[in-house]
Amino acid sequence: MSGAEEALLLCADARPAPVIVVRTQRLARLLRFRIAELRESQGRTVAETPDILTIDHWVQRAWETALPGELLLSEAAELAAWEGIIAADEIGQVLDVGAVASECAAAWKLIHRWSEPDWEREALTAESESFLRWRTIFERNARARRWITTAELPARVLTMLQPARKVEGSSLPLFERVATTDDSARVAPARMEFVGFERIEPYVQRLRDALERAGTIIVDHDLADRVPAAASLRAFATVQDEARSIAREISEHLATEPAARIGVLATDLTRYRDIVEVTFLEELDPAALLPGQELRPRPFDLAGAPSLAEHCVISHALDLLELELEGNPRSLVSRVLLAPYPRSGDECDEELEARSMTEAALRRRNVARIDLSELSRRVSVGAPKFAGGLRALSEQLGKARDAAAPSVVAKRFVHRLRAMGWPGRRLQGDEAVAFARWRDALGDLAALEVVEPVMTETHARRRLRELCMAARVQSPSAGLQVQVMGLLDGAGLRFDRIYVLGMDSVSFPGSLRPNALLPPRWQREHRLPLASAEAELEFAGAVWNRVLRSAAEVRASYSVSAGSDETRSASSFVAALADADEPALRSHLPWFAVQAEGALEPRPVETAVPALVRSGATTMLVAHSRCPFQSLAAIRLGADALEAEQSQPANNTRGELVHAALASVLPRIGSRSALAVTTDRAIAELAVEGAAAALASEKGSAVPETLRDATRAWLQGLVSAWLIYERENRDADWSFEAAEQRFVASFEAGDDGDPIQVTCIVDRMDMVDGGRVLIDYKTGTAAHRASEWSGARPDDAQLPIYAVAVAQRYPDVPVTGLAFARIQTREKLELIGRCDTAQARGFGPPGPRSGDHAEWNGWDEALARMTATLGSLAASFARGDFAVDPLHEAATCRNCRRQRLCRVFEGVAADDGDETEAIEES
Repeated sequence: MSGAEEALLLCADARPAPVIVVRTQRLARLLRFRIAELRESQGRTVAETPDILTIDHWVQRAWETALPGELLLSEAAELAAWEGIIAADEIGQVLDVGAVASECAAAWKLIHRWSEPDWEREALTAESESFLRWRTIFERNARARRWITTAELPARVLTMLQPARKVEGSSLPLFERVATTDDSARVAPARMEFVGFERIEPYVQRLRDALERAGTIIVDHDLADRVPAAASLRAFATVQDEARSIAREISEHLATEPAARIGVLATDLTRYRDIVEVTFLEELDPAALLPGQELRPRPFDLAGAPSLAEHCVISHALDLLELELEGNPRSLVSRVLLAPYPRSGDECDEELEARSMTEAALRRRNVARIDLSELSRRVSVGAPKFAGGLRALSEQLGKARDAAAPSVVAKRFVHRLRAMGWPGRRLQGDEAVAFARWRDALGDLAALEVVEPVMTETHARRRLRELCMAARVQSPSAGLQVQVMGLLDGAGLRFDRIYVLGMDSVSFPGSLRPNALLPPRWQREHRLPLASAEAELEFAGAVWNRVLRSAAEVRASYSVSAGSDETRSASSFVAALADADEPALRSHLPWFAVQAEGALEPRPVETAVPALVRSGATTMLVAHSRCPFQSLAAIRLGADALEAEQSQPANNTRGELVHAALASVLPRIGSRSALAVTTDRAIAELAVEGAAAALASEKGSAVPETLRDATRAWLQGLVSAWLIYERENRDADWSFEAAEQRFVASFEAGDDGDPIQVTCIVDRMDMVDGGRVLIDYKTGTAAHRASEWSGARPDDAQLPIYAVAVAQRYPDVPVTGLAFARIQTREKLELIGRCDTAQARGFGPPGPRSGDHAEWNGWDEALARMTATLGSLAASFARGDFAVDPLHEAATCRNCRRQRLCRVFEGVAADDGDETEAIEES
């Protein structure tokens, strides 16, 4: 036990028992834990719990002993009061009321904690004048309604410690009672220990002075060593590299010294928290990443708890309360359907699976908005309980929803959540803690009644979300051996080793940010936090000196990259510690990532399992060609990536409409000779009829009624432009044969099983000089080229599959050409492909082309090569050869959209340079 720790234990065991005052609640919890740990090491299992609390909590407790008659406003109620005043002001319409109210509350606290500015001497800005105007109204309202804020409590307690009648002109405008000697006796303890205060604010000093005059013994307690420890400095390329390297060092250190206490202090915890949480779990407790381990306690304690609204169970409740009877946006409905709530008692929740299928169907159809009645109907087949909850919720929403008192609205919210069965059963860990805090948030909403007697439901939902965002909640961690916290939170703590993250010149000392509503000169003169460069530099020096005295070993680090193009250098406090022999930058991959520096090393599947699926669409072989594992994920596992929400009509709907319109128009044209004599006006009329036919088809039913006119006009223009393009650019004498025709290509798998059958729908077939030319419409933005069909594993095997399927159906009529018809916009029209007869300018005449993998010797040889290639892919699929082997490494992995099933991309370079366009899905 060190001398500082022994002093801490003596402090806690002194008689009479002292009050230990600390700066933060986190420090109070950690001190209780450390004192209990020290007592246990001495064999003392029973002892009085020390009275450890923050200075603000002690002030509030002291104030409550006087049985005050005022109502203490919560922080939310105080902000609401400021917001109401600002919104009613003449300039309130042009302000961000919430942000300005927060700044007002901060200014109100500063002037009570430091001192009152001499407003007449200061050069006031327009912002300061506005604050004075709003402050006058705030004080008048508080006096009339007998409110008091937490910022004013220290002055109340100070008056209780200094019995004196209130005199006119007192700086305590709301205090109206007379303090007595009894107040001082109740408030002042015999002894107070101050721990972790590196900067004593004026209000704390005034309280200390008054306590000493009242007879209290004041002691400043320092757990740090007297001699600073040796420190080192390292630089890393990114924040991720910095966090991972330190996590790995901690893991190795604990393996050799299991009892070591380690502190990880971040100059900017908000910048590091999420990264640290993930990387520390990966390195210190990899098992926590496995499914079903969500409630596993962390092996480290992490400060900066997430907001209540960030907890999944609470986020779901807020989403449920956003549901309306009609017109719910798809993004909201998706979150409601996919959330694992209400919790059931079953390990396998079949209703959740049915809800997921419903969400996938809505996503595929790109439904923009949906009514509750329609949602209930869709989900009722597989999830009857959830559908019943939606119907019960609809009944609740159908009742009176007029503006009411916040307490009444809060009860409505509770009834609606109960109707949905939220949150269900089996809440544990963080979920249970968040649910308990949720009840407090509803109580805080009801408490706003003192400031806002009546509010609408929309306003109440906003207030409730704000309350949940402001509340920080997480369950206590069992891993107190490794402490991750902000740099200032480490005051008063002792460790065996300390890591200091983010010691760059921008983060330490931090940037200045004086309060925008208070006079700048006054803030600098009184050395308010973040207002003076000199004061912050001095404070940073004191903090760094304390860190050096808080551990036997201190390791500082920073990341050179700060995102975008910004680079950072070391803080002036640690720049001299840089080791000339230390590499300037380090880069670290996760322990599970591919470590090879050269070409990507495929990861084979341990046991090849024969294909269970022997028939499917073209995607089956297209995916297997790009990456065998991709076909396993897409076909065998059915792991389709979620489609992103798109503007209406969706991309696939627009493509289907173009297909349908051209399929309607081309039979009426019939041939090149007929199109050559068709005027622009006649083409425009055909386009009108084709657009009408497409919108009247089943494919057109996906277009919302409000967009049908705009879609019709767009479709008419695109079809008309394409027909004119063909008339002016296509040379060969073609005749239209069929559109949207279904074929099946069959490939012998070589495993004595059924053949692999691939079904395809050919967009268009033309007859040219006795042979067939197959055309595939492409309406997306991806680029395409004929060389995609070549090689042992083609980039895009879709058109070769078409060619083999048509050749197998019609062996007597050869396939003599394949082409992409790129119909993107009226200005971006192109026919790209290969044909034994010239088809269009730029179409690709016979002969070698740059980018092809083999010399062009005509379609007979090309078709034989395609058949062999596709047969080899089919046999590989049938055998179960599903190795992770992307065709173009970075590009294939980036466009796979199934990365969660395969981590090979983590070891791939950011860009291999060979393929930059996404390959369009069939």
